[in-house]
Amino acid sequence: MKLFYFLLVFASLSASSQELNTLLMNSTFEILGQSREPGKINNGTVFIMGRPMKDDPARGYNVLITAAHVLDEIAGDDAMLLLRRKATDGSYTKYQYAVKIRRLGSNVYVKNADADVTAMYVNLPRELALSLLTTERLVDDAEFQRLEIHPGDELLCLGFPLFADTNGFPILRSGKIASYPLVPLRP
Repeated sequence: MKLFYFLLVFASLSASSQELNTLLMNSTFEILGQSREPGKINNGTVFIMGRPMKDDPARGYNVLITAAHVLDEIAGDDAMLLLRRKATDGSYTKYQYAVKIRRLGSNVYVKNADADVTAMYVNLPRELALSLLTTERLVDDAEFQRLEIHPGDELLCLGFPLFADTNGFPILRSGKIASYPLVPLRP
């Protein structure tokens, strides 16, 4: 299977906002679902961003973003997000929350034609108070060049390797951009 890497670069946050890594840590979740292979469970990493409403930019929609193969490899119409609940003592527990990824076998998510990326709107429980980056923070080639991103720059990546964290938080890893050219972003 051909793999594509999807890079997200976010503009700096205002001083009153959470630190970027913490903000991303709090909006990244594990997703689980029955595999198309009998008896196997598939898992993957998703993150949630906010898409402002045109009529009321102070409000928005929750957008789940992940690699397309993650949802494609889950059988059935439903998947489980492993969300986190914060206790009064500051500890966290994870809990399952069902999301529709298909309706009567038809995908409710849209896939990028050129990369292994998919997105869909999701309803989340009100108790899950998230501070989200907006989809307006995703960049295009021009912004990528303006930021002067180049080989050797360090990047950070959140994900769920096997049994990442008992509280349901992703693991933060680092690496370096090791290839060239970086634009155009489309393969």
